[in-house]
Amino acid sequence: MADNAIYPSQPAHGYGQTGYTHQSSTVVVVTQPGYAGQVEAMPRPPDYICGSIFACLCCFWPIGLVAIYYAWRARKLAARGDMVGATSMANSARNLVITSIVIGIIWIVIVIVFRLTV
Repeated sequence: MADNAIYPSQPAHGYGQTGYTHQSSTVVVVTQPGYAGQVEAMPRPPDYICGSIFACLCCFWPIGLVAIYYAWRARKLAARGDMVGATSMANSARNLVITSIVIGIIWIVIVIVFRLTV
């Protein structure tokens, strides 16, 4: 079908009148300039410093010390604005805190069982 074809029109106002109208389609494309770059604001990740100190003092201290180091690095990177690095360090600190707590609980259970059996 061509854009400038002539088609019969519908009856106007129910009177049964027919006629021919000229229909054409014109498409207007408007483009707007895009952004030069998008800035994505990432929230500051938690640094897990309190959990790291707890893990060091109350659970398995060697892993707790490493968790404190990673938590400290996460805090420093977040202060500099490196949220990707801070998130990575915070995740490492969190994993080390969990590991320290699990090892600490296992160690306490082993000591209790050993004391009860001996």
